[in-house]
Amino acid sequence: MVMVTRRQYLRRTGAAGSIALLGSTAGCSGILGGGSSGSETLGVLTTLDLDVGKATVRGAELGAQVANDEGILDSDLSVESSNTEGTASSAVDAHNTLVSRQGADATIGTFAEQTAAGIMDEIAETETVHLNVGAAAPALAGQVAEDYERYKPWFRIAPINAAFFVADLLNFAEQFAVGQQGWENAVIFREDAAWTGQVAPALKDAVGGLGMSIEDDIVFSLSENNFTTYMNQIDDTDVDFIFGLVAEAGKGPLLSYEESGVEKPMVGDLVASQSPQYLADINTENSNVISRTFTTWGSQLSDAAQEFVDMYESEYDSRPTKPTWAAFGSYVATQMYARARSEGGDSLDDTVTAMEEETFELNQTYSVYGPDEEAPDGNSYPHDLKYGPDFFQPTWSQWRDGEQVTVYPDKFANAEFELQ
Repeated sequence: MVMVTRRQYLRRTGAAGSIALLGSTAGCSGILGGGSSGSETLGVLTTLDLDVGKATVRGAELGAQVANDEGILDSDLSVESSNTEGTASSAVDAHNTLVSRQGADATIGTFAEQTAAGIMDEIAETETVHLNVGAAAPALAGQVAEDYERYKPWFRIAPINAAFFVADLLNFAEQFAVGQQGWENAVIFREDAAWTGQVAPALKDAVGGLGMSIEDDIVFSLSENNFTTYMNQIDDTDVDFIFGLVAEAGKGPLLSYEESGVEKPMVGDLVASQSPQYLADINTENSNVISRTFTTWGSQLSDAAQEFVDMYESEYDSRPTKPTWAAFGSYVATQMYARARSEGGDSLDDTVTAMEEETFELNQTYSVYGPDEEAPDGNSYPHDLKYGPDFFQPTWSQWRDGEQVTVYPDKFANAEFELQ
């Protein structure tokens, strides 16, 4: 494989001429200002012991290094990170450390839903642009819709709003599960978290229109560490497949599934299986998990996306060794913010307005809804990632013969699903 340097990547994608970051004034607590001779700091808030957190940090680092290698800044753009530890209180402390003590001009991240919700008021009070990469709860965009002036510094760059999860799950169920595989019924297996509490009821209400049924809704606590009973319950249920919704619970539920011998495919949001090291974690070469991967190295890639993958792989050799959606998302978030700072003025309002107008292409189209735009479901989700075939459409992938392959949608697919 031919590796691509950051300089080559910028030259080929044409990004170099459009990215510039304006410096901050020390002690501004995230409020934009300063001149080009100052420094700019991006603070990454995430669960640093998880692959998704490490990927988020790395995407931001690559985005910053691209700007620095091209000499966009008179001084380096730096990236600092702080561990949210998956709790709201730790997230508030981490945000305070990055913004108030280290002078971060913007922040990126927050994977767990409670951490994302926990810092919303911190974002508002410090007037610090936050680029959400991780949390999917609709309530976050809902706060922007309810009080735009207060919460306008918040933007979700990845993944899509969980309000679109159901539409995407239903598209997948109709076109792939029912249309291609002929599956007719399922059981839901999910963690007890805010996002699954919104997705599961809507899913159960809607699948009847597709000619399929949900036979059971199995919910487990985030503190659960023994899933044998759950696997036995699933195995005893006469269904074709499992809708899995597992994110904050980590890899434990999926390891139990893989070891249980349950032959029903598990499909859905299964974050641990998105890691490039998933097969090593489960000690096998194949899996019947089909995970919504959003966008990864394991799909049909545009030239720009392939070059980004090469750049990531040349830079990092520890897990995650390939860029997951979180790395794609934080890299794009860094670039969108950089463009907005370059094209807008120094004020928060200028940056917010410019962010609302930004579009970035990296295999997917990344763009956010404006305050007056209507989403496909008829609701308003200001500053949320736009969803749909013309914007961001998640990929669905399986691990097979030691490789991650994408099986849906057709425009990103490079393989067909095979039951292992």
